[in-house]
Amino acid sequence: MSVHLLLVWYQKRSHFRGPGARETNVVGDRAAPGFMARTLANGVAVVGVVSLLGAVFQINPVFLWGPYTPSDSSTGVQPDWYIGFLIGALRLFPPWDINIGPFAVPAPFWPGIALPAVMFLIAGIYPFLERLVTRDRARHNILQRPRDNAARTGIGAMAITFYLVLLGAGGDDVLAAAFSIPFEWLVWAGRIAVFVLPAIAYVLGDQHALDRATGTDCPLPPNGKAPRILTAPLDAPTPPAPPPQHCSSLPWGAARRTAGRGQACRW
Repeated sequence: MSVHLLLVWYQKRSHFRGPGARETNVVGDRAAPGFMARTLANGVAVVGVVSLLGAVFQINPVFLWGPYTPSDSSTGVQPDWYIGFLIGALRLFPPWDINIGPFAVPAPFWPGIALPAVMFLIAGIYPFLERLVTRDRARHNILQRPRDNAARTGIGAMAITFYLVLLGAGGDDVLAAAFSIPFEWLVWAGRIAVFVLPAIAYVLGDQHALDRATGTDCPLPPNGKAPRILTAPLDAPTPPAPPPQHCSSLPWGAARRTAGRGQACRW
């Protein structure tokens, strides 16, 4: 908690576009008394609700259920939601044991340990990878909308879809029993969907962001190719919209930046 507060104090926080909001400043409430008062009020409310639950409500009466016996578990028992994607990955991964010399790597190692490690690693280093690709090392305090960065929007849609497919696969036994679908069919459907659906989500998310950034007043040129940018310029507040210009008279980058600011250009 202390490290988190120190990082918030050092790095500040991002803000939405609005009056006075710039890349070099932070617009918002002061830490005291506004933010501090709300934080303390929230903490007091949490303590009150937890105390009320402990005093009045009966939660998990193990003394009525007796000792735990695994044989009493039913088919529909599911794991906690936050590890549902791990269960789905374990169910979708084929039984491939890999022998490396005298050592054997069992199949559950890859979906149960390697996959979550890679997922969290990618999530942690993604900001540095984007900085490496865009070569943008400036400080940015203004939040970007999805249409301001089409590539990032597509990657986010792909990651969410990948997670949801694994999460759904974690309950495929319940789906099989509820809809009378062979369990093996659902497993193979999940194995295919985990590769196909994220790719489709990336294309749809990226294209939708491009369409939103380009706008209906600036359709694609005759060659059918839309310009691509990774980061929209947000160094200054959005200026008033100038009169529409002819898109063919603007360079691709200028035409895209003009459309990204919500201004109009026409072909």
